[in-house]
Amino acid sequence: IPFGGGEAKKVTMNGGYEAYESADGKYLYYAKPVGIEGIWRVPVHGGDEVQVIDHGRQVSWAVTELGMALLDSRAKPQSKVEFFGFPIGQPQVGYLPNGVRLAPPRAPQFAVTRDGRWMAYVNYDQWGGDIHMLPGSW
Repeated sequence: IPFGGGEAKKVTMNGGYEAYESADGKYLYYAKPVGIEGIWRVPVHGGDEVQVIDHGRQVSWAVTELGMALLDSRAKPQSKVEFFGFPIGQPQVGYLPNGVRLAPPRAPQFAVTRDGRWMAYVNYDQWGGDIHMLPGSW
């Protein structure tokens, strides 16, 4: 919907959640419903949706000015972060510190600043959670 008001326009045609606009305003990146892996893209003014990354899921990814970061909390022995620069190619890979206990899979776990310089994650313990920040390595 336009910021100043007006009629809403449907952008995705086959489901979409947790959308982020590209820095240049040309694309909308989004995840699919639970059970469908991957990150998708569609032009904001309409067009075909395209899967740009074949893995990743809701609450575990972010778009920056330079690319996309995906958190893989299921990686062993420790959670990893993949950074895919634009245009999407092979990722750079980093790891969260040992012992980090992330939120349950459907709870928000991860955020990255728009410039990609910092990432934040929630580390849970027996008393609750705390937000931690790490400098981005890309």
